[in-house]
Amino acid sequence: MNTATLDAQDAQILADRTLKLDAIEGPRCGDYLRMPDGELARVAHVYPADWDEMAGVQPNYTASNWRERFGEGSYYLGNGYVSMSGSLGDWIAASRLTLTEETREGSAWFFHRDEHRASNGVNVTLPFRVYEVSDPA
Repeated sequence: MNTATLDAQDAQILADRTLKLDAIEGPRCGDYLRMPDGELARVAHVYPADWDEMAGVQPNYTASNWRERFGEGSYYLGNGYVSMSGSLGDWIAASRLTLTEETREGSAWFFHRDEHRASNGVNVTLPFRVYEVSDPA
């Protein structure tokens, strides 16, 4: 449970980590996916480009009723990365992803003042990229 309140030190951590995250090219954990049916999901895991034909992403579980019951997962904002804890949907090939100019605010958390201990998380929102997912070929 995240119980801390964002303060000036946390705001600086958020700014620094957002800059590092924005420097990453390609899909990142936490980015949004507009599925072919119009539903939105978030990237939960990334398979990097150097994995050739296995390059791609896994979304959080995309069924609306699942997210209504269990949420979209927990996105931890690390120092230059995001990791997700929650359910994974099916793999999507990188070739099916097209970056849009849209961004969406997404939730994440990190440890208050970077002090790693129980119940010391601070919840934040930050802009994430949006990718269109095309139908499989």
